[in-house]
Amino acid sequence: MNMHKYLFSLVFVLLLGWQTAVYAQTSSAITITTITQPTGSVEAGEEIGINVTYKVGGEQPIAADAQYIIDVDLLDNATPPQTVASCRDLLTGIQGLQPGQDNSYTCQTAVPAAGSYTVTAQILDSNNLVVASQSEQTPLVVSEAVNILPSGVVQIFAGLAIFSAIMLIVAVGTETVIDSVKVALGLKRKISSLDALKQLGAYLPGELADFGVAQAGQKQVTTLLSEMQEVVIPATKLPDLSAAVQAGNLTEALTVLQAMAPDSTAVSQLVQNAQTLVANINQQLEAVTQPIATLLDGLKQGLETVQASPPLQPYLAALNLPQQMSQLDQFKTTLEGLQVDASDVTAVQHQLVALINQIRTWGDTLRDLAAKLAKQLTGDWLKKERNQLVGQAEAAILAGFDDSVAPLLSLFRFADPQLVAETRTALQTSLQTAVQHTQATTDAYLSSVSNLLEAVEIRRHETQSPVRKLWRRLRGAGAAYGTAALWLVTTLFLSILLYLLRPSQPFGPDFGQGGLWSAVVIAITAVSGYIIHSLKHQRGGIQPDLPRWLFAKPESPTVLSYIEVLWNWIHGQTELDPTAFSAPDSLADAVAKSLPGVDPTAFQLTPANLAQVVLLRSNQQADEEKTRLRLTRFTAMIVGAVLAYLLQIDAATLLDKALPGTATAVNQLFVIPGPLLHARWAWLPSQLNITPGIILTGLAASAGSAFWHEQLERLQAARQLTETAVQIAKGAQTAVGELGDD
Repeated sequence: MNMHKYLFSLVFVLLLGWQTAVYAQTSSAITITTITQPTGSVEAGEEIGINVTYKVGGEQPIAADAQYIIDVDLLDNATPPQTVASCRDLLTGIQGLQPGQDNSYTCQTAVPAAGSYTVTAQILDSNNLVVASQSEQTPLVVSEAVNILPSGVVQIFAGLAIFSAIMLIVAVGTETVIDSVKVALGLKRKISSLDALKQLGAYLPGELADFGVAQAGQKQVTTLLSEMQEVVIPATKLPDLSAAVQAGNLTEALTVLQAMAPDSTAVSQLVQNAQTLVANINQQLEAVTQPIATLLDGLKQGLETVQASPPLQPYLAALNLPQQMSQLDQFKTTLEGLQVDASDVTAVQHQLVALINQIRTWGDTLRDLAAKLAKQLTGDWLKKERNQLVGQAEAAILAGFDDSVAPLLSLFRFADPQLVAETRTALQTSLQTAVQHTQATTDAYLSSVSNLLEAVEIRRHETQSPVRKLWRRLRGAGAAYGTAALWLVTTLFLSILLYLLRPSQPFGPDFGQGGLWSAVVIAITAVSGYIIHSLKHQRGGIQPDLPRWLFAKPESPTVLSYIEVLWNWIHGQTELDPTAFSAPDSLADAVAKSLPGVDPTAFQLTPANLAQVVLLRSNQQADEEKTRLRLTRFTAMIVGAVLAYLLQIDAATLLDKALPGTATAVNQLFVIPGPLLHARWAWLPSQLNITPGIILTGLAASAGSAFWHEQLERLQAARQLTETAVQIAKGAQTAVGELGDD
């Protein structure tokens, strides 16, 4: 009985699972109904569209969040078939389709080569399981592309394209090798002074403070650096300003200031202050100690006296003096017993008050002007700012005050000598404050540039190859270490040279003789160095110290130092001393200047030599950069030639496809057979030859990948232009033929 219950339960569960499975399968089914492919002729490389229509079956619609992927492939006739083109996309038009509804998908692709292909389509669910698939029975036939260009032109373009593409690959390989070894070879690009000046703004705000620039001047220095090479202010404006001030012509001085700093607010602030002071005339008249009546009497007498005074003509011309003098008596009667207010002031008083206000605010104006112009002045302009604008302008302003303003005040009886002296003292104090402010500002900038140049030299000193760093350590070590290093270098050089000249017996009698002579030369050099050391100490009354000379840091240039001086001189990398630009270099000076390093006293910058130091440093670094580029190109040529030799990439053979006969014409110059190379150097493969075309490949690789990439783009553009020209020509021929038939 229990057995029957168990069997019944098992059958029930199986039936339930079968019904569920059937329901799940028939709830919604997807089938691919048709695959439509192009019916006309299709050429290789032509883009085609393949349309796939699918339909929803079953009893349930496609869920709105369902995800399906469609995969359309073009298969060749190989065994097994290979995919030559395909489309794989997320099927976006299937969500929400009802049973019986259909939709389509179009695959846009291009067939790369001619042949017969089978089109297949599959629809996959979110689990990457195939839910529908179909293959088109009719094969898709693709023919060779019909080229409208003549065969010779096609051959040229194809050959040049292959040549450029292969040269691009070789160049990329060469650059990869160069990038891997450039640090070891000392070919890494170094920072220059002008680059550092441009990059200084990027170090703000924290790094700039370390260069000696205070927080208040960081923004000013940043702006100055961005305008380092711009000429913004004519140098002739400063003499014009000085002349205007000396002549007492403040109106002309105002015009010059506006021309010097059109964007500065200093001049606008000056005018605004004058207008404000005129509006508050009672406050300004408190500084005048003379009675108003005496003032008016003095005005009348003074106007008659100074009417022909040349320095005052710019101010008196606009005052309409006859009319003003005729009104003075009436104005004096009006003012008796009354308090003066702004509405009673005549044009003459306005001019005098504005003049006094200009004098009182001149110190602030100069300080503001110096601050605004400092951001635009570089190199020689720093010298002009401090020496001319500050130093000479201060004397010019005081002289102008003494020659023009003070007599004017006394002549008009506007102020007594004590007030004139107080005004001059206040003006001088303001000017001295401006001098100190400007000097502090420029000193901070000079300190920052000095620190920057020192940092550049430190960085350039550190950016060297490991071999050069080792050489420096030995050069700065004692004579014993330097002598040992010199012996090692000489031995290695001699060994390599003899091996290249005679690989079968590199360590023969010549090697022993060369080593002996090298030892003799080194010994003589070392003994000579010690003799010089001893003589120098005896002349100074100091006992020679052999252990110190052998192992301590040398006090004078060593043999290694002179070798490096010669090397630097050959490569044009001699450093310049900014304190002795015109002095000829002696041998000792050449040693001191040529050895890489940083001398903290080498950057004692002043406004007079800042531009000179930056210019000379930049020119020197530009020469070093050119040398680095030449060495990089030469190294790239060697590396490219080695790669071309190992891979047997012959530029002449490649060009032969575009220009037949090139390989024969070029490679007939010489050929170094591989067996000959192998017989001389056993480590070279015997099957690899050296031809002129391989050397040309190395030269081509040194041009860089960017160059060859650009050549490929130019070839593509030239081909398209040629095809367009041929099409136009054929169209014109057809039109002419039709006209002839008519």
